[in-house]
Amino acid sequence: MIKKILILFSILVISLGAFLFWTFSGHKTLITPFPYSFTPNAQLTTEKELALAENAKILIIGDQMGEVLSKYTPDLIDDLAKSFKNPPKIYNWSKPHEGL
Repeated sequence: MIKKILILFSILVISLGAFLFWTFSGHKTLITPFPYSFTPNAQLTTEKELALAENAKILIIGDQMGEVLSKYTPDLIDDLAKSFKNPPKIYNWSKPHEGL
């Protein structure tokens, strides 16, 4: 009787551990202390965007909250163009699931 309970308990513990591993392995930000991860083509993507980011006078960096600002950028440029001789260049470098 005790062997059956011990086997049942060990099967329960192993299945609980497998479930927790499966759940947390899908969420990389819960495992690593960094809110970002690099893909194999991250350097190529960064090099393409770096030229645009360097030419911008205003750079927006962030996650999906900063990405929402993209729809307001043209209106902001139009409003700032009234105050300045040359309207500033704005580049939004925000992407979903990225940290600040």
